[in-house]
Amino acid sequence: MTEARTQLDVLIVDDNPAIRTSFASILRSAGHRVEGVPNGQAALERLRQIECTVLMADVEMPGMSGLELLSLLPENKPLVILVTAAELAPELVHSPSRVFGTLRKPVPPPHLRSLVAEAIDSAWRWP
Repeated sequence: MTEARTQLDVLIVDDNPAIRTSFASILRSAGHRVEGVPNGQAALERLRQIECTVLMADVEMPGMSGLELLSLLPENKPLVILVTAAELAPELVHSPSRVFGTLRKPVPPPHLRSLVAEAIDSAWRWP
């Protein structure tokens, strides 16, 4: 018998525990099922165990960057929101990959909630 996989709305990948905790709290208060992990390797391991609709990845992390993580994700899921303290190159923002959007730190809570809700709502339409 196959064990059912946990379904999450959002997996947060950020090396800063304060950011992970803050984003998780904001998104949980909006009713989302959320987990956080400290790096790209932990995200890949967790994604083997769970289903998730949106992955929020910090672009600049030690070891594996958010962009490196993006290149190692399964083909169709999850949608990705990149989080950065700097401007992203336009080719990344408009890439044909599954990057749904970007957030620039510091992120106002209403903007975080709005972008994540849009990503979850559109996930069923995503190629």
